[in-house]
Amino acid sequence: MKDRSTAVVFTFVKPAKVLSKLQLDKAFRAWKKGKNSLKYDDRVLKRMKEDTGTHHNFPTSFDKKILSNKPSVVRSDGRSEYLHTGSINNQKGIYHITLKDDVVTHRSFIPQSDWKRYSNRWDLPPRVTP
Repeated sequence: MKDRSTAVVFTFVKPAKVLSKLQLDKAFRAWKKGKNSLKYDDRVLKRMKEDTGTHHNFPTSFDKKILSNKPSVVRSDGRSEYLHTGSINNQKGIYHITLKDDVVTHRSFIPQSDWKRYSNRWDLPPRVTP
């Protein structure tokens, strides 16, 4: 299995540093205003490229809307998991983005018909709003 920390090193020009909550909030607000671009882990980019459907390869323009919500789950390792309801090609479901250290480490669309299984497996809320 590939070490994900290696992907983060390649994403930044400068070595990554631990940011305070205030610094993270400031960086996130700047990103929401379009001042900073969102960074994607190599694994996420690979899945987006290989996915011939829409479950990992939905438009990146959706990401700002998904990430404008408060995180649904904040993990002890620093990952923040964002969820947003929506649809692709008339299929209802939930968009799921995981952000860690200002890098997208997971990005997927889960059909509503599979959400119960998926949310149980990954310890996510059974109901998502909006």
